[in-house]
Amino acid sequence: MKKITFVTSKIHGGGSENVLKLISEKLANLGYNISIIILNDSKRKIKPNSKINYFFYKNSKLSVNSKIILNLKKILFIRSLIKNHQPNVVFSFITETNVLTIISCIFLQCKIITSERNDIEKQQKSKAWVLLAYIFYRYSDIITANSHKSVIFLKKKFTNKNIKFLPNPVKEIKRLKIKKKKVILCIAKFENQKAHEVLIKAFAKGKFYTNGWKLKLIGEGSLKEKLKNEVEKLSISNFVVFKPYCEDLSKEMSQAFMIVLPSKYEGMPNIILESALLKIPFIISDSCDEVIRIFGKKNIVTFANNNLDSLKNALSELIKSKKTRTQINNNYDTMIRDFNNTKISRYWERIIFN
Repeated sequence: MKKITFVTSKIHGGGSENVLKLISEKLANLGYNISIIILNDSKRKIKPNSKINYFFYKNSKLSVNSKIILNLKKILFIRSLIKNHQPNVVFSFITETNVLTIISCIFLQCKIITSERNDIEKQQKSKAWVLLAYIFYRYSDIITANSHKSVIFLKKKFTNKNIKFLPNPVKEIKRLKIKKKKVILCIAKFENQKAHEVLIKAFAKGKFYTNGWKLKLIGEGSLKEKLKNEVEKLSISNFVVFKPYCEDLSKEMSQAFMIVLPSKYEGMPNIILESALLKIPFIISDSCDEVIRIFGKKNIVTFANNNLDSLKNALSELIKSKKTRTQINNNYDTMIRDFNNTKISRYWERIIFN
């Protein structure tokens, strides 16, 4: 039986975390021996799968000056588990974890695959991690990314490496037969990249709440309190709902009239793929290149990146749109054709084991 060890920073919430859960469970069901090493999360945040082995790094409280020591401890933790488990393939997610994993696997006999799940050219990383990635990514057997733009960027940066496009598997969310509400839904981490403040201000400026519309924000993150304060400042607290992320979002998504992802940049956001599969119209910024490439400009509504007036107009356009039914049917057809889970899982298998 072939063994795969995945290495990740977190296992709960977020796009890359959901991708890992979906693909690890799919591969486990196909009979592969699956282990997941988690560096910055706790057991209580997940529903364990009996077919998967989980290993959590117990994070100790160290000062900022001890980050180097902490990362060295994580390297030793990863290396010890890989030596004991002896997987055929080690597959890691996101820049920092990729670097730690590659270093952990030095002189060990295993195939190393690293994965970027964001727009690698635009994502904000410290100079130290950018330099470390440039040095150590060369020792990865395969570098993968979930957008064609990132693949092109990586090929220019690492000219002699095996770099592959690796699309996201999509969670099968059941569409409930419940009445639609006047809800504008955003599901994303409360972090700078996601630009929630632009959506909040656009919602307030457009005064959509005067016609019964509500804005629902689902997620977790460091900017949550700041965003709540912004809502209070704009006097729209009665019309904006904050909810924590949960595993089952079928009810929230089925009720929503539209999904909005105001991000400054993205790789291939799963929430948009899920929206298309559920036949929900969506709005994204015009900097989300991979979404535009996949679905085509005529089937989506975009706004100028980080521009609240443009987003306000996009919200108005989608609310009044008469083309919505054709657009969502076209997007659904794209999902069924190009992103069905059987096709995506087989593609992951080929890249992992070929």
